[in-house]
This record gives sequence, C-alpha cells and structure tokens, in this order.
Amino acid sequence: MKKIDSELRVETYHFWFRVKKILLDGLERILQLCRVSPKQRREYHSLLWVTCVTVAGCLVVALLIVGCGKDQGMKNNREQKGEHSRQFSGWQERIVEGRVEKDRMFAGKDSPLPEEKRSGFSGLSYYSPDISYRVDVRFERFEEKESVTIGTSTGEARKMSRVGRLHFVIGDDSLQLTAFESVPPHGSLFIPFGDESNSIQTYAGGRYIDLPVDLLESTSQLDFNEAYNPYCAYSEDWSCPLVPRENYLPVPIQAGEKAYAK
Repeated sequence: MKKIDSELRVETYHFWFRVKKILLDGLERILQLCRVSPKQRREYHSLLWVTCVTVAGCLVVALLIVGCGKDQGMKNNREQKGEHSRQFSGWQERIVEGRVEKDRMFAGKDSPLPEEKRSGFSGLSYYSPDISYRVDVRFERFEEKESVTIGTSTGEARKMSRVGRLHFVIGDDSLQLTAFESVPPHGSLFIPFGDESNSIQTYAGGRYIDLPVDLLESTSQLDFNEAYNPYCAYSEDWSCPLVPRENYLPVPIQAGEKAYAK
C-alpha cells in the first residue's frame, strides 16, 4: 500500500508539471497575440508559475494527509481485529478448558456417573464453541420476587424464586427466559431451558445455565456455550428441577453440552 501511495504521488507530480507547461505555453501565445512586452510576459510567467507551485503543493500535502490517514486507519483496523481475535481466542480457550476440567471431574470419585461407568468414561459430547450463541441480553428484574414451586425428575417439589426475565435475540428470533434463584439465594441465577434440539442432539429434559448475579449486571451477556445437562441425564438416582413451560425456546440451541450416550 505504501508503494502504491508513493507511485501515485510521483505520477501526480508529473501530471502537474505537464499542466504547468501547457498553461505557460498557452499563456505565451495569448500574450504574443495581445502584443504584451517581454518584461510583462516574464511577470505573467512568474505569477502563473507561483500559482501552479502553490496548487501542486496543496495537492501533495492533501495526498500526504490522506495517505497517512489511510495508513493510520489500516493500523487501527488491524489493532481492532487483533484485539477481537485475542478476545475470541481467550473466550474459546476458557470454554475448552472448562470442558476439560469437567471431564476430569466426571472420571473421578466425585463424578455424577454410576461408579461402574467411570472407568470407561471417555468424555462428554459438546458442540464446538460458537460465538453467535454468546448473546447480549436485557435483564428485566421483577419488582418483587415471586416464590414458586418447581417439580423435579423424582417427583419432589423444590422452592425457588422468579427474579427476572432475560430478553435476547438469536438470528431473527426475539426470545426470553425467566431467571430463577434458589431458596435461600447462593449468589447466582438458575436458568433452565428447553429448545428444539432436545431429544435429537441434546438431553430430552432440557439444560441449565448458571449465571452469577453480579456478572449479569455488569456484562449483560448469556453464553449458551456454557449450557450443561442436569445430573439426572447421567443417572436416575439424581433429582433435578424440571424446565418450566415458560422457558421453552421455539428454536434449536446448537451450543453447549450434547446428550450423554449411556
């Protein structure tokens, strides 16, 4: 790009040199026809020369300013792209590292898997990290928390509070999910949800996302790449909250954890 700008400036200089010559020749003919004295012709030549130099100088300065602006703009764009790439890379690494750590835990003594299945455990199945499922949300906090009872996979009842609603967009779809809080609160929001991928690629009973309250207030983002299966997806011995009807999304969420192959 710098080479092109340099060649453009050289061509511009030659162009103005030719223009100056044409103007001087034309002026000379006019002065001769008007029978202007040689002394006056020299004065007119000098005036025209100064005018051409001034205009050419202004044009060169303008080209230099534009060239520098382009260089700076390209530099800023490269820096912005580089920063975005680093942020994306850091986010992707964090997602992958979290999955590796979870697989390590599932193979250990604290695993939710039945003991006889731990030795042959080779890892959970996930969608590849997809930044399009990391969405901006508008958190509508309810004026008053509403105490509700949510059923579980084992038929028990679990007390929770409806605290707010998350509004967001995926593709062309405007969606919403209700956020719940455990009783007593533990500093995070519980977001159970179902979607069109359930029973096809993901667990039939839906999935969960946990979102720290302070994180939501500061970043206003919801990352479906962090969606995980309830423990009852791995063993019927676990009791898991069922996804409320109001939190069913009429679109497939192809992010996060997939169904566990037992």
